[in-house]
Amino acid sequence: MPKHEIHHNPGQPISDEIRELIDRYFDENLKHKLERLGGKIVISITSPKWSPKNDDNNFNFSICLHSLEINKDSFDNRKDLLDKLTVKQLKRICKEFGIPVSSNARSEEIKQEILKSLQAPEYWDKISK
Repeated sequence: MPKHEIHHNPGQPISDEIRELIDRYFDENLKHKLERLGGKIVISITSPKWSPKNDDNNFNFSICLHSLEINKDSFDNRKDLLDKLTVKQLKRICKEFGIPVSSNARSEEIKQEILKSLQAPEYWDKISK
């Protein structure tokens, strides 16, 4: 978390920048107290950790399944789609398709199983013809 500390010495007037902050967010008494007694002003910036790849709330499961089914002719398109997903999302796809996967499987192993399972009907159709 980035932060910046501003030390103000007692008995000195407050700078214009600090005065604007205090006027905007605090009351007049605090400004007088800071001028009289001195103190420290700490500015910190925080933001939630967020990554589009890891955001399961935005993961539209039905669209993902539909895309996997539509792109059955293109191995690369399926692989690109799976590369964007987390392990949790990949396991959810396996559950939906009934693909058995080890609980400690890595993402690459899960992707290979999904791709192999999705290509199996096409493989057997080619052999039978």
